[in-house]
Amino acid sequence: MSLGPNNFNATISYDSVFCFIGDDETGGFLSTSATNEPYLWVFMVKIDGEIFQQNGNYLEPPNGNWDAITGPPVFFFPPGGHGNLQTGIASGETLRIPRALGGHDFKMKSIPISVADQRLTSIPGVIISAAVLLEENTYPPDEDILSAHQKVVSLIRSTVINTVQSLGLAGLAADILIESGIDLESSLDENVNAIQEAATRILQRRLKPVQDIFELAATGSALKTILDNVGISVVGAVDPDDVLGSHVRVYVQPELAATFTNRYGNNQPGLLSTTASLWKPPKWAFNLHGVAFAHRKWVARSPAGALPSNPRLQVTCSWKRHMSDGPHIIAIGGTDNGQNWMLYRDRAADLIRKGEKKFFVRANALPGIEVGLVAVHGGYQPGTGKRWYFVRTEGDGHPDNNLVNLPEMPIDFLPVQEVLWY
Repeated sequence: MSLGPNNFNATISYDSVFCFIGDDETGGFLSTSATNEPYLWVFMVKIDGEIFQQNGNYLEPPNGNWDAITGPPVFFFPPGGHGNLQTGIASGETLRIPRALGGHDFKMKSIPISVADQRLTSIPGVIISAAVLLEENTYPPDEDILSAHQKVVSLIRSTVINTVQSLGLAGLAADILIESGIDLESSLDENVNAIQEAATRILQRRLKPVQDIFELAATGSALKTILDNVGISVVGAVDPDDVLGSHVRVYVQPELAATFTNRYGNNQPGLLSTTASLWKPPKWAFNLHGVAFAHRKWVARSPAGALPSNPRLQVTCSWKRHMSDGPHIIAIGGTDNGQNWMLYRDRAADLIRKGEKKFFVRANALPGIEVGLVAVHGGYQPGTGKRWYFVRTEGDGHPDNNLVNLPEMPIDFLPVQEVLWY
């Protein structure tokens, strides 16, 4: 099955923690009187067509095996013990969350369902994600926290399996038709969007017990309850661990499918940003940051036709990206003997440096005056150390012929934009 909105890869990731003031600090914001020792519990569950298919009225794994230990839902439960963030953090600092702890890559695939032998729609895949930030104090010991974490994992796992196992598709399909206002006599093909949106809403309501368990696992009282259940009493304990706060979110497949891993142009949607404020003034205040995105990006394909053979080309337009510090040149272009051409700035700089092409600008306000383009060293590429270059006009004291003041590049000059799923 080819990659696309019904079948793609996605990433859910908690990336960093920022500390305004920590549980172990008494000096206020930007205090350096103590280093806090947070640790993180992360729980993620995926329910989708990679692991479920319709079998009569129910969803079942393709092999029919309901294994309460390993699946069939895809679980991501990294270790939840003391010290899993590897280092402490003080007020005003940012702590990067290790990728193996905070993030996971998933395959997302919708689940086709039928009713009365007629294909109705596809149930969108769902990822439920939760993170709990805790502070390590003097009690309980490491092994007790690991036991508590495993108790939460077992509770989430069993709840997910039981909920999905009881998800009757006949009732689900009926609810989808009622909510969308469509009956089986109607053309389902003409109502795909309405049916899909209704399926998304219905599924989220049916999975409410799972979300409730995640939210329960992400509360301060839950830690005490879980510790009590595994025989660990914190009553009267000196300096027990604290739950600093939590984040819980349900990501549905259509929402993820609309994201991109890059922003090609100014109007394309980017990543889904996660910011959870974990506050309990005046004791502590943290921010938890993360992202979620489909593995989908815009790829620029060069326009048809080779670069004109003329060794000297007039630049008549430029493609600019407007940043906070002003416009930046992305590409230059022009027309030579009726042939439109465009070059990205690094390619144009490379041709200038190699002596293969010369480019010049004529400004309307300065008829007959030509100003050449030069390649300028802009810095070094991160990770590779290679130099990168950009282009600009030679200094002549006349701003009218600067590249940023040229007309915006017409749309038919621009390269074709294609979406690449990967």
